[in-house]
Amino acid sequence: MKNKFLKLLTGMLIIPLFFGGCQRENLTDPVMLENLSLKNGVVVNYCGETTVLDLVADQDLVVGTVTIGNDDENIFVTFEVTGDWWLANTKVFLGTDAAQIPVTKTGNPIRGKFTQDITHNPYVKSFTHVFPMGDFEPGDVLVIAAHSTVIILEEIEGEMVIVRDETAWGDGGNAFTGKAWGWWATYTVQECPVCPDHVVIFRNYIPWN
Repeated sequence: MKNKFLKLLTGMLIIPLFFGGCQRENLTDPVMLENLSLKNGVVVNYCGETTVLDLVADQDLVVGTVTIGNDDENIFVTFEVTGDWWLANTKVFLGTDAAQIPVTKTGNPIRGKFTQDITHNPYVKSFTHVFPMGDFEPGDVLVIAAHSTVIILEEIEGEMVIVRDETAWGDGGNAFTGKAWGWWATYTVQECPVCPDHVVIFRNYIPWN
């Protein structure tokens, strides 16, 4: 039994690996996979907690969600619709003060001047806007306004036709002051964990005999 134990020890290669919020290559570890999600074909490892808003069309109809989060390099704003709805366009304003949101003199949002504006052709069920972290730091409070055009398609005489077209906003609880309806939200930049040292043991298969 003692000889077998010694063979097992000599058949192990001990390699320290660093993983967590700052190591993206090690994507097979179950601890890391807990907080991973696929965004536009890119794996996102969110730090801390995300903020999830209802995506509301026609002022009171929930058609999906807007998820806001960050890793150590980027801020992510993800639109996702449910049911028969599709995203035709998504716009996001991102800043540090509500006074920075482009609005008219009467307080209506000027969506065409938002930070990012993407038209989706073909239409999509979800899309993530990515903003570089830049000078933002954990604890900074950001102001985000998320707008989209959502549609329902129906096949008529062999062609897919738009049968419903609505404007939709992420309901962040802060209404614009003008007559045009819509909301903006706040998001606190989350701190990413400091990478701990981990030891992973790889076994070389040595015959017991």
